[in-house]
Amino acid sequence: MTMIHQPMTKSIITLPNLGTLISEHRASQARQKGNLWSGIVFILLGIITVVVGLIAAMPETSTAFFCGGVGLLSIAGGAWAVLVHRQEQGMAVQLFEDGLVYRRNGRILTMRWADVTDLGAVGVYNSKLHSSFYTYTLKDILGQTIRLNLTQGYFENADQLAQTIQQEVTARQLPRAVADYNAGTLLKFGPLTLTQQGIQNGRKFLPWSQVAEATIGRHGYFVLHAHEKTISWARVDMTQISNVFILLSLINWIVKRHGE
Repeated sequence: MTMIHQPMTKSIITLPNLGTLISEHRASQARQKGNLWSGIVFILLGIITVVVGLIAAMPETSTAFFCGGVGLLSIAGGAWAVLVHRQEQGMAVQLFEDGLVYRRNGRILTMRWADVTDLGAVGVYNSKLHSSFYTYTLKDILGQTIRLNLTQGYFENADQLAQTIQQEVTARQLPRAVADYNAGTLLKFGPLTLTQQGIQNGRKFLPWSQVAEATIGRHGYFVLHAHEKTISWARVDMTQISNVFILLSLINWIVKRHGE
């Protein structure tokens, strides 16, 4: 992955040839406007509170300190929101046939699908909002990282962005995982180990003939279902599993082959 810092003056930046553009996902306009206006409002409220504190300084010092403290905190919060707005201006993820380009805060990060060694996901479920929030982390053979917040409203068409990343990475990594499995290699994904006989989870073992399917739960868990069981056989936090989507696809591929 390469990092290119854009200078203030106009210049020509050469990017690796990543093939045809599939889609482009910019930062949500609603989010950008929300950050800007909330920042402006907090700064104004902070200034007003500080002024009130200065006016109140004559009769009552404690009131002045309180208003001044609240005002300064409000100004700091507003400045932070405006800073976030500036950083996210021009932020976008471009997906190509052979990789992706991530633009943010004047920097350009590129990564080829074939160079990705790990696609990790962190899922958090908010019971009040009844919604899941995901962060994808891509690592490549150079040891560098791209983290993408794929929560709804952060990027335009976040669902499509997440699905395309999964598909492109899986298309490159799954054939290698299948080849290793067919060769009899023990495949370890966090606490789970796949063999040609079945799946090991600590002291528990489930033969392939009893595996029903693997799914990703909305609460951010990898869930393995067994035949003739009303509850899941294994439930593992996705943060404990490297390449969780490869594991998901590989298990379901093996189950399908055993069922033929």
